[in-house]
Amino acid sequence: MPTAEIASRRSLRRLAAVAAACTTAGIATGTAHGNSPLIEAGTTYVALGSSYAAGPALEPIADVDCLRSGADYAHLVADRFHLNLVDATCSGATSADILTNHLHGVTGRSLAPQIDAVTSDARLVTITIGGNDLGYVGALTTLSCRNNFGPNACSGTAVQATAADLDRVKSSLTEVVNTVRAKAPDATVMLVDYLPVLDAYAETCAAVPLTPDQATALRATYTGLLDATQHAADATGATVVRAAADESQHAACGPQPWVTGFELPNPMAGKGAPYHPNAAGMAAVADAITTILGHETSEL
Repeated sequence: MPTAEIASRRSLRRLAAVAAACTTAGIATGTAHGNSPLIEAGTTYVALGSSYAAGPALEPIADVDCLRSGADYAHLVADRFHLNLVDATCSGATSADILTNHLHGVTGRSLAPQIDAVTSDARLVTITIGGNDLGYVGALTTLSCRNNFGPNACSGTAVQATAADLDRVKSSLTEVVNTVRAKAPDATVMLVDYLPVLDAYAETCAAVPLTPDQATALRATYTGLLDATQHAADATGATVVRAAADESQHAACGPQPWVTGFELPNPMAGKGAPYHPNAAGMAAVADAITTILGHETSEL
């Protein structure tokens, strides 16, 4: 079995365990109404990506195999614009799972490559991918778990991404966009950044139990992912949706976090997947997409 698929399946199992236990910039806020000048109501919108797009920590779960939420940013955008949404996002996905791999879902079902969801009538395609290619969230979770519960408490790998890893992601993201464009030449294609867990200074706190060295290394991986995304956008003409303009406010240690911190599953407290977008984060991403597409928004 390919290494990428093994990693994806492990990531899915980790997220499945969490779910079972408990069942550019985001500037604009509020609810928007009406049609965009770029897309019309009733047209097709295809969402591709990993758990940062699928929203495994958010209820309701619309697809168990992919731990995909019915409240992810794609659903929010589709509701605002009255679009025909085809949501192919899946927790654990890598760029290869968009292009060629058959990712195995939580129940073991083989899932078609996400690119199969893209049809020629699509007028909007959003893509959030690359984090699992680099083992980014897995490393955050594994290191935090070991720091809290001991070096042998948690399985998983925690290796910092290398320059070669980042070059591969640049190439993969570029290939994803080019393949989408070939299948949907009239679509607006957006590369949606991952929301930051650590701010630009790699600040830690109780919600992010990492050592300073670990935090610095993982922030470097995140910055590399942002750069790879921008590189792919520059190479293809895609639009980047830049996440969390004010990272000091909205990283996990900020006063208004848009991602969860490290947490054990607790259904009574509504806690889900560690280091993933929360409801406010998903809404902020939807607002950023909304602004780019030309909606007016109301300030909260």
